[in-house]
Amino acid sequence: MRYVTAQDRVAIFLGRQGENEVETVQFDVHGWSELYGNGSYQLLHQRKGDETPYPCVITVDGETVNWTIKSADVAHIGYGEAQLAYIVGGAIAHSVIFVTCTGKSLDGGGEVPEPYESWVEEVLQAGTDAVEAKEAIENLGVESETLVPGSSATVEKTVDPETGIVTLSFGIPEGLKGDTGATPDLSIGTVSTLEPGQDATATITGTPENPVLSLGIPKGAKGDTGDTGATPDFSIGTVSTLEPGQDATATITGTPEAPVLSIGIPQGAKGDKGDKGNKGDKGNTGEKGDTGATPDFSIGTVTTGAAGSSAAATITGTAAAPVLNLTIPKGDPGEVPAAAIASTQVSTTASKKIVEGEYFWLSGTLYIATAEIASGGTIVTSGSGANCKTAKVADDVGELKSALQSGSEEDAIYHLGFYLDENGDLCQVDDE
Repeated sequence: MRYVTAQDRVAIFLGRQGENEVETVQFDVHGWSELYGNGSYQLLHQRKGDETPYPCVITVDGETVNWTIKSADVAHIGYGEAQLAYIVGGAIAHSVIFVTCTGKSLDGGGEVPEPYESWVEEVLQAGTDAVEAKEAIENLGVESETLVPGSSATVEKTVDPETGIVTLSFGIPEGLKGDTGATPDLSIGTVSTLEPGQDATATITGTPENPVLSLGIPKGAKGDTGDTGATPDFSIGTVSTLEPGQDATATITGTPEAPVLSIGIPQGAKGDKGDKGNKGDKGNTGEKGDTGATPDFSIGTVTTGAAGSSAAATITGTAAAPVLNLTIPKGDPGEVPAAAIASTQVSTTASKKIVEGEYFWLSGTLYIATAEIASGGTIVTSGSGANCKTAKVADDVGELKSALQSGSEEDAIYHLGFYLDENGDLCQVDDE
């Protein structure tokens, strides 16, 4: 028996006229069942001079289809064609069309049946074999028994004399427990980036115990340029003053095209006055950065709010030229330093001469002398026994600040040791 492997674009030599069952052509169908599912194969052959192809008798061995050449297949000299089909339900897949070739014989091959006659005979014989197999199966009984591991397998045939039923009794030894197999330690080898459009690849090297998986992954094709997004028109919503120690908050509402930012800022606790820090070293000049697309920001109104009120901020104008408007609450007045009060404190008896226009503290109240008070004189500021021309200036810090604002600043600094800074805050003149 000759064996020939069918190849694309290579003529298959089937034999010479008159030959019968001396050659088998093998077709490789590796992967067809995995690709299409379980199905059946059909081979059609059209000899030279035939108007239509005819089905050939084939057998399937694993992933190989075998075509044993009959005398009818080589009855016509010359070139023909053959094609393999794979049928899965209503789906049909075809192989390439193979070229076949039949050579000449001196005897001309003699009387040769038509190919369909050979095919019909094969079908009839297959039907007969199937009937006989069915009858044999219907009259066959099978029994089995599990034997101990390591013993020999047995089979015993018995025939019932009355029914003719054949019974096969099998003794099958239980298999021995195998050794524990090694668990493979899989690792990743190389991962290569392939060009767009290439097929992905995967290879396994190494050993069964230590396999190494290497991958080739194609790069994705470059996508189309997306549409230009809308520039959001950003605005400030509410700005809330929170209690000291609370966490700052920020929320965005509105739409993606017109987002609104609302902020909650905790009020800082009053801190102690820190020591003056040392002058730091001059830092290195940094590199000049790229010019950014900066909006033309400007300050609008800055309003001083009442002490204890909430700070506020609003943005008007446009996205390209925003205008920031602020409302900043006035700070609470600070306490008058005790040392300052003590420096101008007097008792009911003047320890030194108090001239007209001089400020002094008496029993927690600030006064200004409207006439000279002699040293050692008793000071009575009110009532029928008043002997000092005075005018009350202030009982608290707020009144003191008002007095300073309405009087001569130079006199206030000289007599009291206090002054108002540019923000209107009460300050004490340093000892220096």
